[in-house]
Amino acid sequence: MDSVTIPVLVDQLVRGLAVGGVYALVALGFALIFGVLRVAQFAHGEVYMLVAFLVLTALPALPLGGFSQFGLVLVLALFLGATIGLAVERVVFRPLMAAPHLAAIISAIGLSIALQYLAAFLWGAELHPFVLNWAPGNLALGPATIPAFKVVIFVTALALLAGLQLVLRRTQLGRAIRATASDPETARLMGINTIRIIAAAFAVGSAFAGAAGVLVAALYGVVYSSMGIAALVKGYTATVIGGVGNLVGAVISGLLLGVFEVLLESYVSPKWSDAIIFALLIGVLVLRPQGLLGRAIPQRL
Repeated sequence: MDSVTIPVLVDQLVRGLAVGGVYALVALGFALIFGVLRVAQFAHGEVYMLVAFLVLTALPALPLGGFSQFGLVLVLALFLGATIGLAVERVVFRPLMAAPHLAAIISAIGLSIALQYLAAFLWGAELHPFVLNWAPGNLALGPATIPAFKVVIFVTALALLAGLQLVLRRTQLGRAIRATASDPETARLMGINTIRIIAAAFAVGSAFAGAAGVLVAALYGVVYSSMGIAALVKGYTATVIGGVGNLVGAVISGLLLGVFEVLLESYVSPKWSDAIIFALLIGVLVLRPQGLLGRAIPQRL
């Protein structure tokens, strides 16, 4: 447990914002997919994990170093995440679109387990180092000196989140996604191809999961086959607390959850942090099932 000093507290807050930015990316992707399909994508964490492994495999072939390598890794992660998301939507969810929601949920859980075992078989179940050829050094922030890479991860996450908001608010695709999420039947009657919009939402949401996977891998320096479980649980928690289907709520909750988790680990106990966060989740579900910033949704998860 760290002592409560200003430099340590500043460092923990910055790390919490970096982790929270990653959670916000996962939560936003999860909320975006749920918003258009009204079904929880429980293999979202495995997209996060699989992209991290694929980028790790590609790292030796990337000729660049420094910030250029970081940018290339991020673009590759977004592309791989979108590609995997499209495949998951086409193979798993689209054939079950007319089936009861429980069928799609069970299929997603089965896919999650299958991808975990596939990753363990292909790369092994042990921890794998994930090291970028870039060391940005430290930053002086008041009385504290913090690793600049934590700030880079937080700023990158915010830039991606802001970019998505811009797309949703200012582009025809974004308006079609919002219309489909609001009322898919009316959107279809207005000429929107909701099947393609759902696929686009899967691509965007999974691209964010892929970006989150490489950001957290770079932050902690490791990848492993079960890393998607924690990401899914924390992303789902942020989505529920913020309000299922509420994108702004997912972002705010993800950031706050990251800070809260890091402070709990530092000043309470790492053993109790997850238990306290899940108790918070249960409390929100009991007292306000639609989330702090959400509205009631008649469909079941």
